[in-house]
Amino acid sequence: MQPFSTRGLSQALTFPFRGSKFLIACLVTFSAFFIPFVPYLALRGYSFRIMKRVLQEDGQLDMPEWDDWGQFLKDGLRLWGANLVYSLPLLVLWAGVFTLYALFMVTLIAASAGRESDILAAFSVLGTFFPILMGVVLLGMMIFQAVLYFFLPVINAHLVAKDRFGAAFAVGEWGRVLKANFGGFAILFLLSIGGFFVFMYVFQFLYMTLVLCALLPFVSAAFIAYTTLVVDGLSALLYREGLEQQDEAK
Repeated sequence: MQPFSTRGLSQALTFPFRGSKFLIACLVTFSAFFIPFVPYLALRGYSFRIMKRVLQEDGQLDMPEWDDWGQFLKDGLRLWGANLVYSLPLLVLWAGVFTLYALFMVTLIAASAGRESDILAAFSVLGTFFPILMGVVLLGMMIFQAVLYFFLPVINAHLVAKDRFGAAFAVGEWGRVLKANFGGFAILFLLSIGGFFVFMYVFQFLYMTLVLCALLPFVSAAFIAYTTLVVDGLSALLYREGLEQQDEAK
């Protein structure tokens, strides 16, 4: 396979539009507005097959047939499960935010009722420092989320390459691949952030337009389907390149 380049990036950004299979991906994603969770697993499982061809076969990005929904759901569940495990600290931080907010509201209600006790006094102290605590927690969440999103592409690619769930947690193995192609994964991370901001701009524009706001569900579905396929496809390309760079360095 040729080293990752501008041409390779161009192919990765356009491969979903080959044929009519991307339309099915959009419809699957759109169905998530009515059927929770299952369509997401199917989309990730479909993306799993795209990555599998890159990593285990000829290294080419292509849109396969939507012909094995059961396997798509199984593979999608593996990717989702691995991502969920890595996201647990973020969920804990979210729980901390809600806990702080609940305690702050208790303080406000107690103060408005004119009640006093040792516990409420402690809550009052918490209320005084609430903005600082909330800021620290939110900052920690932002940092962790950014780091997580940087690592997830190589984690997912390693899971697909080894075709086993436990591979996602073999930090030493996927860490060496990441080190070998750190620049490529950094570019992917920056592209993902840029794509997110573009989508948010389009989202806000449509939302503020009385007529075009009806297009929001369709645009959102198309964006999610497209970014999922492209990010996973690029992850596989970069992972494969990292393996080749490792072999050349030996």
